Amino acid sequence: MSRFLKDREYLTGRSATSQRLIDQPYPIDLPPGVYKGTWVVTEGGEMQWSNGEEWVPLAPPGTEMMIPPWVGVPEGWFEISGQLGGDFTNRRVIANKFDFSYLDNDLLSWMLPLPASMFETSAGLVQVAAPPAPVGLVLSGTAMPRVNWSQSVSGSRPTWSQVTRLAAGQNRTINKITFNRLGQACVLDIPIRTQGTMIVCTSQGIYALGVDIPQGAYTYGRWDHLPVEEVLLLSKFLTNSEIEAFKDFLVDTRFRVRDNFASVTDLRSAWRDRTEITSFPMIDTSNVTNMGFGSSTGAWLGCTKLQTFPALSMAKCLSVEASWQNCTSLQSFPAIAFPVCRDFRSAWQGCSSMLSFPALNMAVGWAGDNSALWYTWQGCTRLLTFPTGIVLPPVNSWAYAWQACTSLNNKQADNGWSFPLFDVSLVNSFNRTWNGCASFLNFPPINTGNGIDFFSAWENCAKINNIMNYGVPGGDPYSFPMIDTAKGENFFSAWRRCAALTSFPPLNFQSALGTVGIGSLHGFQLAWEGCSALTTFPAGVFNASRTNNYANAFTGCALTQTSVDNILTSVAASAATFNLNNGQIDINLGANASPSVATGRPAVDALRARGWVVNVVGYPA
Repeated sequence: MSRFLKDREYLTGRSATSQRLIDQPYPIDLPPGVYKGTWVVTEGGEMQWSNGEEWVPLAPPGTEMMIPPWVGVPEGWFEISGQLGGDFTNRRVIANKFDFSYLDNDLLSWMLPLPASMFETSAGLVQVAAPPAPVGLVLSGTAMPRVNWSQSVSGSRPTWSQVTRLAAGQNRTINKITFNRLGQACVLDIPIRTQGTMIVCTSQGIYALGVDIPQGAYTYGRWDHLPVEEVLLLSKFLTNSEIEAFKDFLVDTRFRVRDNFASVTDLRSAWRDRTEITSFPMIDTSNVTNMGFGSSTGAWLGCTKLQTFPALSMAKCLSVEASWQNCTSLQSFPAIAFPVCRDFRSAWQGCSSMLSFPALNMAVGWAGDNSALWYTWQGCTRLLTFPTGIVLPPVNSWAYAWQACTSLNNKQADNGWSFPLFDVSLVNSFNRTWNGCASFLNFPPINTGNGIDFFSAWENCAKINNIMNYGVPGGDPYSFPMIDTAKGENFFSAWRRCAALTSFPPLNFQSALGTVGIGSLHGFQLAWEGCSALTTFPAGVFNASRTNNYANAFTGCALTQTSVDNILTSVAASAATFNLNNGQIDINLGANASPSVATGRPAVDALRARGWVVNVVGYPA
């Protein structure tokens, strides 16, 4: 119970009859006939009003009351801005009927495009004459000094035009401002940091944004899709009741369109780089087919202060590429259905505050684009777990999908594995897929049988060790699982800096390709570089490999002499079998052992005889 209720002190308000505000304890012992039009707050927090005969719980429209600061604004009531004086300096005034004047003291800027308030240039010397016309200055729409909207660059001025709208039984002339999405914008000089609500009236409807705008120059409209009829910037956050009442007011008195967002089909870049937006409303997006298509076209790309997102309809949306990219304050995402979506590239890339992700069905609308998951969750650095129940599209490439998800570790949530045991049997590209997943403690034995490109796939997964952090009872005989790499061609940096690996399994590298300094296939260059705990490496794994590129492959490891010999003899065997000359292999630095005299050194000699650069410990060229 609040202090206000607990102390049983209730302050009456004044109604339309302007009764005096007085203190009144509960229970009410005032005669209702004497105090007709007066109301109080009851012990249960309800309002009671005197109709002259009795105290009743409903106050008439237009009733106002004062409440102390520790009492919230009741549902259906609206706070009246302003500062009370005298004994009531810590009180707030609320009313049960919205009036625009209640927000006047909170109105920082009001872009109302009337001909009398618009000028051709930012100097404000020549008023606009007839539409269509470029606009360089819009005076804020009140008599009091407000923040104006201007554009000093001639080619960046938006355009004023007019339409006729039937409203309240009459044809009304509606003024609007349109931005061409090619650089046109308005600039406001914000005097102080402004946290509050922005009401935007467009030709398709009204919506309210939570905003946090820093002091200084603020740019509006650069990517706006919809013609703007009015914008109000308030230095307070409106409640849902206030927003809905405000919409009613704008529709009834200004003849605005309340909600026709169902007519909108394209929202590419609509709120792109709107770094001031903190919250976004529930609008009708049921007919939008495109939320982002092509790099840097996402609807909310770069909304760095956006903290929450509503469950908007994606019923007809074909692409959400980059839609929420770099929304760095977004902590979660709703379980939205994507029944026809084909492209999720970069959709949540860089959402560095996201802690969890829902188990969406992302496959139902997929139409064959194999790049549909590129970069999708890259850089979600605080994402702790990934849902096992998510349905991913059957793409053949997972390039960059979870790169730099530095906190991701499903070990406690997914049968002991740090990453879900997904079916990846169709995937052929794992290019940087888990690069930088620094919290992985192990890795599951996923089916990589069609994998061709393993470029930097597990680079910087510094904690993976399936022996110490086994995912299944009984553990794993190796630090890394025995996955199928028989079709793998490119292993550049694949396990680089996996600093917890101690032993490596006898994987099949029969398809490995790449020539030193030539082409995009890099063989095993840097593949195990920096695996500073790696001591054990099996024999014979490179016998069938057709690459001469092992440059810095084992630099900085801790390989035993037996492991060093295993590697050198296997590489020498493949060089002899496939006539691989002028290659390079490095097994130096770190705690690597030197090759043995009986086995390792003859292999080194054989490779050097073929023109190879061989850098090993204790046996220089």
